[in-house]
Order: sequence, then C-alpha cells, then structure tokens
Amino acid sequence: MLEDPVRWRKLVAEYGALRRLKATTPQARGQRFNGLIAELLSCFGIAAQPNQRGVGEMDVTFSLGGSRFILEAKWERHKTATGPVAKLQRRVEQRMAGVTGVLLSMKGFTPEAIADTVKGRRLDVLLLDGLHWEAMLSGFVPPEELFRLAADQASFHGRAYTPLAELLEPAEPPPNVVFATPNEFSGGLVRSGAADVRAEVVLAGFDSRQVGIAERRAGIVLLTADHGIVEIDTLRQTLRWAVPVRGCCHSPLPQPDGSVLIARAHGIAHYRGGTLTIVSSGGTAYNNGYLLAHPDGSVWCFDNGTRLGRKTAQPTLIRLGSHIGEEQWITVPLPAATAASAAWLSTTHAVVTGSRGFLHLTTSTGEARAIPTPYPNPAGLLRVDDHRVMAAGGDLTVFSIDTLSGQHVKLADVQVLHGSACQLAAATGGAAYVAAYYQSESGQSLCGVLRLRLPNEWAPRSEPPVTRALVAETAQLVGQPSESTKDSARRSEASDLENLTAADYWRRLNNRESDPLAEVWDEIRNFQRQVQLHPEQFGARKADPSKIRSRWIITVKRGTTEVVRH
Repeated sequence: MLEDPVRWRKLVAEYGALRRLKATTPQARGQRFNGLIAELLSCFGIAAQPNQRGVGEMDVTFSLGGSRFILEAKWERHKTATGPVAKLQRRVEQRMAGVTGVLLSMKGFTPEAIADTVKGRRLDVLLLDGLHWEAMLSGFVPPEELFRLAADQASFHGRAYTPLAELLEPAEPPPNVVFATPNEFSGGLVRSGAADVRAEVVLAGFDSRQVGIAERRAGIVLLTADHGIVEIDTLRQTLRWAVPVRGCCHSPLPQPDGSVLIARAHGIAHYRGGTLTIVSSGGTAYNNGYLLAHPDGSVWCFDNGTRLGRKTAQPTLIRLGSHIGEEQWITVPLPAATAASAAWLSTTHAVVTGSRGFLHLTTSTGEARAIPTPYPNPAGLLRVDDHRVMAAGGDLTVFSIDTLSGQHVKLADVQVLHGSACQLAAATGGAAYVAAYYQSESGQSLCGVLRLRLPNEWAPRSEPPVTRALVAETAQLVGQPSESTKDSARRSEASDLENLTAADYWRRLNNRESDPLAEVWDEIRNFQRQVQLHPEQFGARKADPSKIRSRWIITVKRGTTEVVRH
C-alpha cells in the first residue's frame, strides 16, 4: 500500500534526474541509488535500510511478509555477469535459512548469469532488471506485489529471473461475452431525452470487476477485464487478448501506431507486440489513474488524489513524458478523492467532474470555475467539442453540458444499466459507447455495453478539428515552422478542413473506400507520438526535443491530399 504519496512523487522526479545524470556522476548516482530503493520501499510500507554492514556490506535490507531480504543494486553500463550473482549467493549462505537475496541490475543479466543461478544448488536469489525496478517505482506493480510474483516463480518453477510481462500474464482465456440482447434488456434500453437518440446493444454478459472501454477503430473496441485488456470485434463477433496484463484499471488509450497505454495500480505502461514498457507514475490511490488524450497529441493521467492522515495528495493532471521521471504535474484545486474523471477541452482548458459537480480549469492561468451539476455524481466524462462535455449521472442519465454557459441537455435515461460504475467512449459515426453493470437473472453483476447514436450537434468529437492550428502545433512540436510550411498552409484550401473531425472522417470512410484526409490525421498523430517516445530517432537528444528539425507540409487541392515530411 502506498503510504506516503507526496514523498513518492519526489522520488519519481529524483529518479528522472539520476537517469539523465543531471547534476551528478555515474559514481554518485550508484551511491544514491541504494537510498532511493530503500526510501521507495518505505513509501509503500516496507521497512527498509540502505548500506547495512555485516558479513559483507549489503546495499539494502528489508523484511516482507515474514521473510527477510538482502538486496544488491547495480547501475552500470553493461549487463551483469555471473560473478556478482555468485557473490550474492555466498552472502546469502552466510546468513540464517530463509533469507532471500535480490540482485537488481538496471541493464539486466547475461544469459550465463541467469543459467548459472540454478545449477546444482538451492535457489535462494531473485534477479530483477531495470524494468522490474521502474514497475515498482511507478507503482505499476507495487513492491510487495512484485516481490511476491517473483518469489512465486522462483518457488514453484525454479526461475530466478522472470521478465516483467511474464509475471503479469493471465493464465485465463478472455471472458465470454454475449452479442445478442439478453433477456434482462427486454423492457427497453433507454428513454430518450432528446430527439433522435437511439440505442443498440453492443455486447453483454462481460464478467469483470473493472469497467473500461475505448474504440480502437470502427467496430473494434477494447474492454478492461480483471486479467487484461480484451479486443472485441463487434462485426465478426470475436475476441482476443489485446493486452495480456492482469490488473489493469479504467479505460485504455489506444495509439495510432497500434500500441495501447494502460493504467494499473499506481502506474502507467505502454504495450505493443508483446513488449511492456513503463511510462509514468499515475494515481496516488490504488487503481485510480485515468488516461486522457490532449489536443496537442500528448498523453495525460488524471489522479483523483488520496487522503492518508496528514499525507494528503491533491487531485492532479499529469503530463506523461517519454520516460518515467519526466512527468509534469498540474494541481487541481479540489479536495482529495472527490473527483471522478477529467477531459481536455482544448490545449489550455480542462474539465473535472465528481461528487461536487464540474470544475472548469484554465491551466495557463490557474483559474478554476465551478459548474453546478444537473444530475448527482456525474462520471464517465467525454469531450464533445471545445466547450461541451458529455457525462452520465449516478442514475445513468446521459447528458451534455456547456462549460461556458452551464446549460445542459438531457440526452437519454439508460434503463438497463446501473450507474455505480460507468465509462463513456467516443464511437465511430458520431456515436458514444456506454459501459456499465447490470443485474443478470441469476443475480450476478455483469458488464454491458450500449451504443448511443446521437444527433450531429451532440455527437462527441474525440479529436480537435484539423485546422491550420494543428499543422502549426505539429511544426512547433518537431521544430520551428519554416516559411515553406507557412506558405503551404496558406495555399491549403483550409475551408474543407476547418470543422472536420475524426468522427467526420469515419463518416466519410463509411461511404467511401478510402479518404486521404483520414490518412493525414493518422500520419500526423503517429509522428507526434513517435517524436515524444523516441526523439533520438529523429536526430535529437532526449533532453532537448527542440533540436528536431522535421516538418509537415500538407496541401489540399481539388479533392487530393499530399503529406510530405522533410
């Protein structure tokens, strides 16, 4: 359990500075690393001591669940070979039975070091690499859980080293779903509050203690289950694990490159093609981080905050960096644990909702303005445009509210789902998904998903309009815009783009085989994300993304679109 969230945030930031060798040397970093490990364990309620002397000096010692551990840490340029592993094994043998050795090597281990660990002797050491460490530091896998999972692999399978992704792999297949309308929905799905709001059942019978949903592409949705993120093809009626990582929470955030960002416990990770990478710290309360897309292409996490006696962490908007330790925080002026979700309206305006209603936040000035809620406990926040959001009240009344005027429009009363836990997500064709629980005939709480088809004026726009401003934002992200970029933007027939959104793209795609404007959107977003995650591939140092000198030139003329990256 995270017991000191304020200190934890500081340790995450300090690790980022150490990793970049900011105002330190590799030697000083190694010495400080021992203390950082001990302080992190203490933040999570594990009594730990750094730099302990005895029969051989130990970097960190701690007790957990009645077991005692001695930990050696190495932050060097190369992978750790057999020698340090054998040395730790000898030190474990010099102590009472039941002591476990832990060797944490930031660069990992040579194959020989891993193989020699279990040759002809009792296994009494665990091998952890930099990814294990960052999983603990971020809270994606809290220390107590990670040591338990690693010890289980060593005890039951004889593995001193188990990659992080394998520690979290589900043993179960994806949960079953029902694509037909269940008997429990026979009384009608919704009572419409606005004209032309229609509802249809997407799926039902989904057994999960978590509710989270996102659309990956038309007809393909991601649902959060207890044992991972499930990809469901609603047209072919098939499902598979998209992210086989147990314990994810809330809605995932799919990326244009096919990867998925996920929240778990207190941290955020990136999953693609079997590779799991720790990205950021997240919510200070367990399983309470909400992923948000920002109009500039960056990714944020909303932390609801937590109350732990005097150690209270306020709600926070967290901008994710390219690596853990590079986060930026914006404090939200609300009491801890009173908000439910958040959404970005524009580059400098966000809205937060919870038990106290809505809060409109201007991040450039720090101004915050309360907006009364027409329905109790609104949740499942979804952006409609730059001043309106959609939400669901505690009784699952779906409504749209204007954050400037405070006026609201009741869209629908959902009759077949409960409002205790609800998530909304933008859907193709100007629709919205509603995911929440319902009571089965046997009394079991199961998750169901409806698709609400909305009039165009209330349809959520999951992305900001593609205008010359977006082209300018992209140019600014990857370097100062050149005169040729500006000239090209002037030459563009921008009137065709002025109010075009991702939803509009999909409406076009539904009627045509291809749409070059949709490809433009995907190309820009993918490039922005790649620059943020891997700036070194674009000729820039990680610490100075402004050195990147790439630009986009977009020309729209007579129905054709050309995208050139220089």
